[in-house]
Amino acid sequence: MVRYYMGASAYRRKGPPFIVLRLLGPVLVVLTVVLLFSGVGLVVWAPASWHAQLSQIHHGSFLLWFVVMAIHVLAHLKETALVGPRDVLVRTRRQIAGASLRVWASLSSLAVGGVAAALIAPYAHNGVFFGN
Repeated sequence: MVRYYMGASAYRRKGPPFIVLRLLGPVLVVLTVVLLFSGVGLVVWAPASWHAQLSQIHHGSFLLWFVVMAIHVLAHLKETALVGPRDVLVRTRRQIAGASLRVWASLSSLAVGGVAAALIAPYAHNGVFFGN
């Protein structure tokens, strides 16, 4: 998205995303932030008196986020299935600019997610993750 609006030629040639995706983009960003912070707040920062309200915000934002993300994923599914494998296939990897960077970024985000999950796991015993 940033490269499109910054004027990158490849993105300009392809043209703008579907209008629905352009409208849902900011909604998806806001819902992701609300979902992340309400979840972290439930587990780490919020006092017990806030748990009921934060839990409602978290559950509601997840449902909305899931719907918007499903639309986003479905809209990009065909393109991803056609273009995505080029980054990891040996015969095409060297021909694709930025393939190594994207693979390392993906692996790094998985590693950071794993570490974050391991760090937050000790808090799961208080019932926050299981509806209490």
